[in-house]
This record gives sequence, C-alpha cells and structure tokens, in this order.
Amino acid sequence: MKLSRNYLLWGLVAYWLLNPRQAQAADTGRPYFGLPVSPASMRNDSMGAGHFGASRDGGSRSHNGIDLLVAEGQPVASPIDGVFTRYARPYANDARYDGLLITGTGRYSGYEVKLFYLNPLPALLGQTVAMGDTIGIAQAISRKYGSGMRDHIHLELRHEGVLIDPQTVFQLTA
Repeated sequence: MKLSRNYLLWGLVAYWLLNPRQAQAADTGRPYFGLPVSPASMRNDSMGAGHFGASRDGGSRSHNGIDLLVAEGQPVASPIDGVFTRYARPYANDARYDGLLITGTGRYSGYEVKLFYLNPLPALLGQTVAMGDTIGIAQAISRKYGSGMRDHIHLELRHEGVLIDPQTVFQLTA
C-alpha cells in the first residue's frame, strides 16, 4: 500500500512539472504566469533600475512595470493565455518602438499584460495566444538611449484595471 502512495505522489509531482499552467501561485492565489523571456533578469544599468516603482524622470514618476534584459532579435513569449488586443506604443513621437496588449482569458480573465520594445507578430492581432506562444521579437532600445541603457522589454501587469507589481508573480534572477 505504501508503494502505491509513493507512485501516486511522484505521478502528481511529474504532472505538475510537465503542466505548469495548472499550477497556482501558492502565496498569492493568482494563476501561474509564464516568463516572456529566458533567462529573466531585471535591468539595472547606468540609466536606472528596471524594478517596479523605480524612480523615473528625476523622481517625478514611478516605473509602472519591470524591465527584463533581452538580446535584440530574441523571441518574446506570452506570459498568459489571452487575446492580442491591440498594438501599444511606448512613445507617441517615436514610431520605431512597438508593443502590444494582451487581455487575459480563462483563468487569466481580468488580467492585462502590456509589453514594450518588441516587434509584435502582425498576424496575431485579434487572435488568441497561449502562455508560452511567441508573440514578438525583442527590439534594441539601446539605439534610442545609447550604450548606457541595456536592451530590455518592459512589462506591465494589471488585474481588473489595477496596476500590480509583476515581481510578485514572476520568478526573476538577480
């Protein structure tokens, strides 16, 4: 009898490892969120820090998301199941840089993810995407700001319209 319980336990562990979308963040009650890039490291360079709430524009505002380091041309994946709702531009006066908005579906209903500094795959506009699907290719933001800023994608997360610190749902490396 003990042997069968061990097999059952290991079977459940294996299932969870092979099906991470079924997992739930134990400490928050929120659904599991996938990483848009791997490895997922936070930006910290001579131009500033990429963590949520970091000072921007000389302290006149706070950072509404997180900045994850990328290499130009690196594929970017959807962190949730949802619909690619619209294109989003980080700069109204600079059309070289793009982004997108994904509106969550299913267990992600009520969540919105905004990603900047990537070229979205155009055929996906209006389409359903699954967590882990490639949704775009990272751009080189360093071309705008120079070598003092490392290339990164910017990620904002909202639930029911309320801004959430993405660091509370993503496992990031230092």
